[in-house]
Amino acid sequence: MVYTRAQYAANRDALLQRIIAFLSSDERFVAAWLEGSLGREDGDELSDIDIRVVVAQEYAEQLCSCAPQAATRVTSSQRLALYERFGSAIVLREDSSFVPGGGCFNHVVYRDTAITVDWVLMEQAKAVRPEQCRMLFDQVGIPLAPPPVIESPEERAEKASANVGFFWLMLAIGIKYMLRGEIVALYGFLGAVYGALQEVQRLVAGKPWQPHPSLSTLATTRAEQIVLIRRLCAEMLEVMPGVEQLGGYIPPDPMHIIDVWLSLAVEPEGETQA
Repeated sequence: MVYTRAQYAANRDALLQRIIAFLSSDERFVAAWLEGSLGREDGDELSDIDIRVVVAQEYAEQLCSCAPQAATRVTSSQRLALYERFGSAIVLREDSSFVPGGGCFNHVVYRDTAITVDWVLMEQAKAVRPEQCRMLFDQVGIPLAPPPVIESPEERAEKASANVGFFWLMLAIGIKYMLRGEIVALYGFLGAVYGALQEVQRLVAGKPWQPHPSLSTLATTRAEQIVLIRRLCAEMLEVMPGVEQLGGYIPPDPMHIIDVWLSLAVEPEGETQA
């Protein structure tokens, strides 16, 4: 089957309209909204559907009770019947921890179109909606979630210190993989390093937690990888004084160790040993 991005997006949007039409006309469901990239309205042709569905209280026990531990499994017969109204569904994950207020998360992929829908079903009594979402329908007036709590200065200092240490530790290990030419492993470490950097920047700025974007830069040559590593280091060095001002700990001159490791990059590629 030849499948273009435009076809995928068209199928996804058509599926979403079918879901909205059904849910909004079924007495079991009183509200629904989109989160993720479509909820933020910055999605693209490949974005999945992240839908939160509020279940009327009299049906909550039937539809919102979830497995106590994350599992790859066939979900409850009631939820599976709901999902399969829209096509042959493969349930790849069931997890209650994705719904802290109570409810059930299912990661569902539809066989014929490969469209992914992350379904969250939650009971009406505990449902709150985030400020940033795309409401699909609301028949009962779901309240807004309270604003996210910003950690105390002491908590920020502790968390920022831990992330600073993690950054330099993981970066040094990642450089070893760069020297070995193991680019996939390198990017695993760089992704972790980038996340730690963003968390330190957030904590120093005193902003509430939110999901961090992933590292999008692709450096394929040794020279490009070194430039990327030095850029990440420069950003961390720039924010570290803010950690110290919070009362946190920063290691003395961590860049010296990084420079030592990067000096090994002048050797011909392939000569380093495990």
